Amino acid sequence: MVRRLVSSLALASGSAALLLVESLGGCGEVARPTVDASSLDAGPKDGGPPLTDADADAAPTSVDPCGLPSGASATAPWPMLGGCAARPGSRKDTRAPSGPALGFSSDASSLGATAPVVAEGGVVVVGTSDGRLLAFSASGSLLWSAPTGGPVAASPVVLAGGDVAYATTAGKLGRVRVADGVAGPSAAGAPGPTALLPLADGTLAYTALDGKMHVAASADLAELEAVDVDSTVPLTLGVGGAILAAGRDGALRKVVRGRAPEVWFRASSALTSSAALSPLGVVLVASAAGRLHAVSADGAERWSAALEGTAVGAPAVAPDGSVYVATSEGKVRGFDRDGKEGFAFEPLGVAQPPIVAGGGTVLFGAEDTKLYAVQPSGRILFAASLRSRATSPAALGANGAVYLATESGVVSVGP
Repeated sequence: MVRRLVSSLALASGSAALLLVESLGGCGEVARPTVDASSLDAGPKDGGPPLTDADADAAPTSVDPCGLPSGASATAPWPMLGGCAARPGSRKDTRAPSGPALGFSSDASSLGATAPVVAEGGVVVVGTSDGRLLAFSASGSLLWSAPTGGPVAASPVVLAGGDVAYATTAGKLGRVRVADGVAGPSAAGAPGPTALLPLADGTLAYTALDGKMHVAASADLAELEAVDVDSTVPLTLGVGGAILAAGRDGALRKVVRGRAPEVWFRASSALTSSAALSPLGVVLVASAAGRLHAVSADGAERWSAALEGTAVGAPAVAPDGSVYVATSEGKVRGFDRDGKEGFAFEPLGVAQPPIVAGGGTVLFGAEDTKLYAVQPSGRILFAASLRSRATSPAALGANGAVYLATESGVVSVGP
């Protein structure tokens, strides 16, 4: 059973950046374990220690998804959509905020910001629909604004060399220096690009409206090749340096540059999310039939699970192999490493794709203007009320702050 969360908001006046903390009288119920409403408050019980994401169970892993060689910055806390090139939606070296305290909120309702990325030093970078990259300090000060020559709809990526790369909706690729916003090289690419995938050799791979995988050179961003993979969702880095492309024809393809794409797995319907690599070496991907598929290293389906709706964005994989996915029916569902459903949490409105902190805390914003932090057990650590609807997945900073885009701008909560 899923209990719908009922909000009780305190009204307050003051700065436009103010976040309102929700009163948690009732909360989303979970299936693992069964809990009553009194156990779902955000504070400690009977004088015990505060709940943190470290309460999550630890588990041995066979691969560190964010340890795979790539062209993303190794020192940035959250350099790209999905946390790293394997796009697990988690990083084991991050932690969740300790509570819903206000960090900052930019007053930028007209920007249409992308999902944030976090560079070294806590610099937060977003692309905007009015054709800019914006960089904020960890305290929310605007550090620089760099023109891109067109709207940016896909999240940028922080590169190993200290630049941030972007792609405009018209297909222009460009780089900007994170330190000061100075523009680097730019070149024409394919229209309708998805989030860029930085490869270990410095090249950038991405899919576009034409369904092809495009590869741009590291030095001048000129196109090197284009390969048909029938995909219009972001590419993922797999084990061994292979690129994973989730296809509209239901095929999950492995691409090794210089070779023809290999159909590694095929679902019965179109794959609608980018792939996410689990610490167990399993690849998670969602399909249009409303199923979540777990694919083993040999391409065999390990398990699949019904979502009761289609996935909203990509799944997120915790360090212990648990998987979380937002659905079009308004729920965030959690599954253990074997595909058994762990919980189904239902905010008021569709949730953005979740991310997972290193200790296992699940974080997501929703249409009900809240940011939720939920333990794997289903216990809510906190629900922070945003002043507007969340419009992107969150990103984590090194200090436990969480950043996301809303209809009003870029918001941080914590640490």
